[in-house]
Amino acid sequence: MRTWTLLGPVAAAAAVTMSACSGSSTSDITQGSGDGGASADGAPAADGGAESDAASGPLKCDSVAKALCERFDACTRYIPVAFGDVATCIKHATANCTKALAAPGMSVTQGEIDACATAQAATTCDDLFSNRGPAACKKPGTLADGTRCGSNGQCSSGHCRKPTKGANCGACGKVAATNELCAEDADCTTGLVCNSDRKCAARAKDGEVCGVNDCAYGLKCFSGKCTKVLAEGAPCTRAADQSDACDLVGKLDYCGFGAGATCEPLTLATTKGAACGIVGGKFVLCAFEAKCTGGVIPGVCEAPREEGAACNDTDAKCREPYTCDQNKCILPDPAKCK
Repeated sequence: MRTWTLLGPVAAAAAVTMSACSGSSTSDITQGSGDGGASADGAPAADGGAESDAASGPLKCDSVAKALCERFDACTRYIPVAFGDVATCIKHATANCTKALAAPGMSVTQGEIDACATAQAATTCDDLFSNRGPAACKKPGTLADGTRCGSNGQCSSGHCRKPTKGANCGACGKVAATNELCAEDADCTTGLVCNSDRKCAARAKDGEVCGVNDCAYGLKCFSGKCTKVLAEGAPCTRAADQSDACDLVGKLDYCGFGAGATCEPLTLATTKGAACGIVGGKFVLCAFEAKCTGGVIPGVCEAPREEGAACNDTDAKCREPYTCDQNKCILPDPAKCK
């Protein structure tokens, strides 16, 4: 999911709920990595990274982490799937943000971080899912184009271009325009997202053709066209392509089985060894990116892949906030992108 670049992987959407919204979905204001750095007044910092405010001490990310996690929780069921609860999301988001602030190229003050948090809290769900982050969260850094980076907030262009979706390091450069190539939503200019053809495009509107382009928030791709999502408990049907109009992103709903099916919420399995897949006529999803093995009628949830575990980007994903780098789950650190 891709909206901003502040808290690293925290806002990366779970594939089952936000297939088109993957990637770092945070605010540029607290990302960082590269060379140089700046102090709170914009002067280059001696050791890189954003300096603390003289009067208040080290910069703190609590406010913006709280705002981002709470907005995601209000707009989608991503937080329970990825973290379990909002408090855990805030904990990880704060840690990622704090690490990003220490990277070279950052040039933000505590006042700017808090202003970003205020703007983030007022962001609409549609903006959250359409790569339209608030301007208050997009202060550029000091690194020149071509410099290695780990986050947008390090770069003078305001964008750290990475080679593949989920990659930890890239190089500062320009954002992509309509129909230009992308790896993730953050590669695209404001208001565009990265579609399944890996090109920047606007989300499809109600009644428009979907498939390559994903539908706007509140819509679902049903029989090849975007349609308004159904309310939980509403009668539903499956199309020939097995799509339905239940609200998977917002409510984690799916169309139940059999005659008289209605939109109902997925059940989350949160422990290793729990049954998953189709269990007792209901669909059960493994939380924390854990894999459901042994088939789906039913299968068994593996343990979530924590830091240091072996991984890949298809069927062995790392749990949030870790990312898969060279087949190993790591906690991203923009300062290491050199």
